[in-house]
Amino acid sequence: MGERLVVISDDQQITNQDLNNIGAYARTSLDHVVKDGIEPGKKFTGFSVVQSGPAQVTVGSGRLYVDGAVYFRDDEGGVVLDLINALPAATNKIVTIVVWGQAVDTALEPRTFLVDVDTEQTEARSVATENRRYANVNTVSGIEAADPTPPAIDANVLAVAYIRLTPGGIESVTMVTENRVVSTRAVADRTASLELWRNRTGSRLDVLDTTVTGIQSALRGIAPKTLVLEMARDIGRLKTSAELPETYTSYDADRFLTDDKSDTVHADFLAKVEEGIRFPPAAQRVAQLALANPIDPAVDVRSNFVLPAFTEAQRVRIDGNDSELSLSQFQFQTSQLKKLSRSRTRIRYGSSMTVCTNGAWWNTGTYDPSTRIFTRNGETFYVDLTIDNYWTAPNHIFARVTQFWTDTYEEEYWGYVDVTEGVNGSLIAQTFLNSEAGYISGLDLAFTRVAHTGDVMVGIVRTENGKPLLDKVLAMVTIPATDLKVYPLKTRVPLVPTYLEKGERYAFFIVTAGNHFIATVNGNKNAQGTLFYSTDGAFVQGDLTRDIPFALYYAEFKTPRLEVALQPLVLENGISDIDLNIDTTAPNGTLITPEIQVNGVWSPLAQYQQSLLVGLPPLVNFRVVLTGTTDVMPGFGIGALSEVKTERPRSDLRHISTARTLPAPCDTIEVTTRLEYWDDDRHTCVIKLRTGAGFTTIVTPDAVVDEITPVPGTILRRATFNLGVAVSSYKMQIEGTTDNVLVVYHVAERYDLAFS
Repeated sequence: MGERLVVISDDQQITNQDLNNIGAYARTSLDHVVKDGIEPGKKFTGFSVVQSGPAQVTVGSGRLYVDGAVYFRDDEGGVVLDLINALPAATNKIVTIVVWGQAVDTALEPRTFLVDVDTEQTEARSVATENRRYANVNTVSGIEAADPTPPAIDANVLAVAYIRLTPGGIESVTMVTENRVVSTRAVADRTASLELWRNRTGSRLDVLDTTVTGIQSALRGIAPKTLVLEMARDIGRLKTSAELPETYTSYDADRFLTDDKSDTVHADFLAKVEEGIRFPPAAQRVAQLALANPIDPAVDVRSNFVLPAFTEAQRVRIDGNDSELSLSQFQFQTSQLKKLSRSRTRIRYGSSMTVCTNGAWWNTGTYDPSTRIFTRNGETFYVDLTIDNYWTAPNHIFARVTQFWTDTYEEEYWGYVDVTEGVNGSLIAQTFLNSEAGYISGLDLAFTRVAHTGDVMVGIVRTENGKPLLDKVLAMVTIPATDLKVYPLKTRVPLVPTYLEKGERYAFFIVTAGNHFIATVNGNKNAQGTLFYSTDGAFVQGDLTRDIPFALYYAEFKTPRLEVALQPLVLENGISDIDLNIDTTAPNGTLITPEIQVNGVWSPLAQYQQSLLVGLPPLVNFRVVLTGTTDVMPGFGIGALSEVKTERPRSDLRHISTARTLPAPCDTIEVTTRLEYWDDDRHTCVIKLRTGAGFTTIVTPDAVVDEITPVPGTILRRATFNLGVAVSSYKMQIEGTTDNVLVVYHVAERYDLAFS
């Protein structure tokens, strides 16, 4: 057996090299067989590790496979390793049992050597008669800790087992099964089991794909149960509590969810309108999120979007080249592509985040919470009333707890902020069913003929009724004509990792002005997709007789949990509030948890964490913890895809309304405010009117009455103004103070009634 054979002819004198080659050729051939057919990397078999004493283990016989070479260890009774010197002093430690290979000359035996040819004098020498590939066994100690991790090991060694030690001895022995070699028999048995399972359940799963897609489509847009219950409860309250007297000639209200009724440009305006009137910031710093280590190997950053580091795995593959399709045969046209952006998460934490009862009004359909809550840097949101029925905010999930507010948009991509791009060329597309959730990171295409010019744009789009939608582009990239490869070579299309939902149908499109040809396969080999052509910027009926062959690559993450260190948060003279507004992708089952370090302890910005910033620290270390699975992890934006504000409020506020114009002049005005988180000993609130020319005359109330509500810390303050002279318009001014910027209140609502 062997790739090479030593040939010895009759009457030939044999040299030492000839004899040594007999073994060397066989060893080399066996190395190639092991490397090519069994294991090209570094694996082991055997080396069972058992505890043989309180701080002692015994490593059994085994073999180590390294790049095709096989090293062995067959000591009788095994290798005994004493770990007494590695025991931790107080907590825990992990020791790794490692093996590595070494070729050694051994088996010393006496042999006779000719020292003088003429006299035939000989002498005896002890020489090595055997060359062994020997497997060494040793330990590598980790660092002592309450929650220890395995130590870092050299690339030349292989971990066999982890030994967890306590001060009293060995606590557990865990074999590193992922480093164990898998026999071809085991692979064959697993393959046979998979084939049997596929034959039994494959047809059922094919039907389930269609069923699940139908169910998800049917559920989309259904009103959440919480919204229905809140509407039913509030309608009941309104029937008994409205009681608006017919003698009132005019009335109005402002819940301060927007600043539409606030005169924010007035020189004396000094307030923040954010789900109520609040104390404005005395100091504020706006910054973009940035990695503490821009070259952190644990993360993958593309287009300012951070994901844990990953490798690519192929999930879908359609092979073949039954015929070719000329892309230039289709109409040259200008197509308008609308690229969706990642949706956002906003997290606000701090003493100013008092819960306003008006938060429920976001669901009334009167306000658009997305454009009010998620806007940053003064950007413009594009609102399309025909898409997603945005008035009822079906995808906006918000929570309000004292010191912690969170707003999340359920859809991973939205059209509020989009980029429209016109492209010229011929356009085709191929749909496919995404059976498992994940991040698509690239695809392979097969071009049979390539022109010298004509770049190719490739993108991923959503579909509707199985047809690609050019106004819902999730990702796109341009491949220069010089980078196109000719079949059988595949052209790799790299994509910014883009999350695709399970059970949804997507499409990739190809736009080019070049005379390129792409391979096709006949007989609809892609049973879950269709080839589409385009004319006049719209897709026509698909081609059911052939498909474009392709391969899809998805991200496989290296760890289900990752801590990403970011630049610290700072504010001169101290931070009381943190406001994060970042692009996120957080599929179901994953979590994005911001954490800050206070007094050396990392704590999440969560509803159960109260008073983390009570000492007004001027600087806090900051990180984000990503939790998910090796298939699906969350990600977040940095740079232009994020905004973080650090604030500290003033101790006074002044809110001025826009002008109220009455249907008829009135001389009596009543203004009622709802003050929440109110403390008589710490807070003040004064209601005034502005009248006259330019609204420069300030009028104080003739009477002020406080009404205690059933809600602790909430009062209704009613101010009555008897003007004596009827007015047709006025502005309302609310002034307030607090004696501690960490103990604030807010004005939840304001009602004004004008009558004579």
